[in-house]
Amino acid sequence: MTMPVTIRTILEEFKPEGIRVIVTYRCNKRCDFCFQVGHKSPILEPEKLDSIFHQLSEGGLVPTYITYQGGELAILNEATKYFEVGQRWFPQVFRQSLTTNGTAKLGWYKKCKMYGITHFTVSLHEPDPELEKKVKVLASDGFFAVRVNCYIDKEHPDNIRHVYQFCQKNNVQLTLCEDLRTGETFNSVEYLADLLDLPECHVDYHKHQSVVRVPDQGFMFWIYKHLDNYDYNNVIVLPDGSLSMTFDDVLKGAGCDPAWGPKSRYLVTGESAIGRKDVAAS
Repeated sequence: MTMPVTIRTILEEFKPEGIRVIVTYRCNKRCDFCFQVGHKSPILEPEKLDSIFHQLSEGGLVPTYITYQGGELAILNEATKYFEVGQRWFPQVFRQSLTTNGTAKLGWYKKCKMYGITHFTVSLHEPDPELEKKVKVLASDGFFAVRVNCYIDKEHPDNIRHVYQFCQKNNVQLTLCEDLRTGETFNSVEYLADLLDLPECHVDYHKHQSVVRVPDQGFMFWIYKHLDNYDYNNVIVLPDGSLSMTFDDVLKGAGCDPAWGPKSRYLVTGESAIGRKDVAAS
């Protein structure tokens, strides 16, 4: 089989380390902080993903991880078919992860283990007893890692405290994400240390994130830094079946302007309060 130029170029020039699959931008939530503005989107066909993975595998790609995300995959009737494709072409990949807003029933998430999913990233940004129960169960159900993502919403500091205390108490991995909606520059480490009343902590600064260790609490968490350029070195499969090596194409497809500056890229305006609204998937 002759590989398309795009796949051949990706493999030969970029040598990606992983694969990120954006199945759709459609979602049943309308979170104000989310970069996915439009929510109108095609849905990647499992057969198309199968063809892409076949060609990537035949081209010699041995990814260290595969991440599936949306939008929200759990709103799709046959979401597990995408995981089956990953298992078929890359069974040796240990880290196969799903990013979700937690909308599916607990049993569906537990079933994902049968399809090779080892990691979950769950969006939790305010008190949500039902979702917190799911996270606690999944974190003790044999998955390698369950991580919570929470945005640093300075207008609702009590929500940040709640999510931090929930993760710290239940030993759930936590990433606190800088807010993209504003161009404000602030020291997120100092802000969180003060907000959370942290005792002495140790910080390791990296390009995309800071790792904060709190020895007195026996806990560590990550602060995700939003940048004006994302170079994760993974091949991205977009909902229309095209491929990319830049996350800016994901943002553009989601309704954002790829030419924005750091922390000020949103085209949408409105209330600044972070919140969730259940809506019909568009």
